[in-house]
Amino acid sequence: MNAATAASLEVFAVLSVATLACRGVALFWPSEEIKRVWVRIKSWWVIAAIPLLCLSLGPLAVSLLFVLVIAGAVLEFLSLIGLRRLRGLWIGGSVAVAICLSWHLPKASSATGVTYLLGLAVVWGLLTLGRRGHRLWGSLFLAGSLGLVPVFMRILPIDAFGAVFFLLFITSLNDVFQYLAGKAVGGWPLAPTLSPRKTWSGFIGGLIGSGLTASLLGPHFLSVHTSDAFMVGVLLATAGTLGDLTVSLFKRRAEVADTGRLLPGHGGLLDRLDSLCLTAPAFYGLILLKVLV
Repeated sequence: MNAATAASLEVFAVLSVATLACRGVALFWPSEEIKRVWVRIKSWWVIAAIPLLCLSLGPLAVSLLFVLVIAGAVLEFLSLIGLRRLRGLWIGGSVAVAICLSWHLPKASSATGVTYLLGLAVVWGLLTLGRRGHRLWGSLFLAGSLGLVPVFMRILPIDAFGAVFFLLFITSLNDVFQYLAGKAVGGWPLAPTLSPRKTWSGFIGGLIGSGLTASLLGPHFLSVHTSDAFMVGVLLATAGTLGDLTVSLFKRRAEVADTGRLLPGHGGLLDRLDSLCLTAPAFYGLILLKVLV
């Protein structure tokens, strides 16, 4: 069984179990919370199907998908900061940055890659710690981080489909694990001023769940041992939480609950891609360190 078939079956199995469980609970214990979960699950089917299709079609399809994703994410960010003029210029510039990145970074040396990550970290710091120039830093951050995903399809010495699927799957599952653990256990807020509903129990549940899932899938989709795969999952879960809190900071400054309404039950593109904004750079760092080969 090839990576594409295995990945598709795993996603189908997870979503099928979630669908049956939600409908079963709704049948015997209907509530508003279950209705909200059902809306989210229906959106998950679409969210999962589109990347899987593009991954199966190859690097060009992934690149086109992320051009659209970056354009939508930058548009939502500009709306959050209240920029109404010259949106097309900022979106076009961000897409151009991502395209140049996808073209040149696969040919770059490891030293260039490390320099790029350091530069992206500086941009993230300027965006989150200061307010001046935030339209520039925000656009560069989104283009520079999300634009890495198509790069992976061209630079990985291992099965690119499996590796990118692993990144997207663990990033998404971490959110689910955090939600379930937070709901089940509750406890102290992780960042009460940024995201009051995010708890330490959810964060720890995400670390454990992502680590265990990664340890199961890592040897299949990546060239890593089980113990190393567990640590990769923990690192991605940590980076994903920071990405989530970063977008929460944008929303807090804008005094809005969601970045958009594109995805029912989830909000906007940024609401769904917040974790990936930092898991993608973390994944790139692991490639540079040759952890994934």
